[in-house]
Amino acid sequence: MTTIEAKTLEATLEIAATPEEIWPLVSDLPRMASWSPQVVKTI
Repeated sequence: MTTIEAKTLEATLEIAATPEEIWPLVSDLPRMASWSPQVVKTI
């Protein structure tokens, strides 16, 4: 049996906005590929 180790990519950024303002942006998965270079395609 082969074991695959998960890798984690993490970054921290301070934004001058409330969580309520940011959440709709980061939870919009279809649009995430347009602003995140790590995401090349979403379903």
